[in-house]
Amino acid sequence: MKILFRADSSQTIGHGHLYRCYCLATYLQKMGHQSVFVTCDGQGNGVDFLKSKNIDVLVIKGSPGDLVDEEQDAENVLQAIGSRTFDVVVVDHYQLSAQWESIVKEKIPRVMAIDDLDRKHHCDDLIDPNG
Repeated sequence: MKILFRADSSQTIGHGHLYRCYCLATYLQKMGHQSVFVTCDGQGNGVDFLKSKNIDVLVIKGSPGDLVDEEQDAENVLQAIGSRTFDVVVVDHYQLSAQWESIVKEKIPRVMAIDDLDRKHHCDDLIDPNG
């Protein structure tokens, strides 16, 4: 299975979302699945860390911690993956929810969201790490 992860990291917002996804990706890779990360550019974005762990990373425009336009972010992600295909996308991001998920779901058939906030999602699976 090919899995796309969408998470950001920086000195401002911390590294929890990216690291949580990294742990899941590592586990899934041990089971034979492929993982690719999409993250925003900017200082402290975790790209060097992920690459040092032999994980493919795609970088999109944006600065972690800035206000995110969900539609634009989804389009940036779809543009970054180009003709690549994925079986599932895992999104762990406080500023991405139902609007982003419904756009990305048009190209990636399964959406999994990791979220501990009470808000609307358009996903197949929702994991609340605090629930």
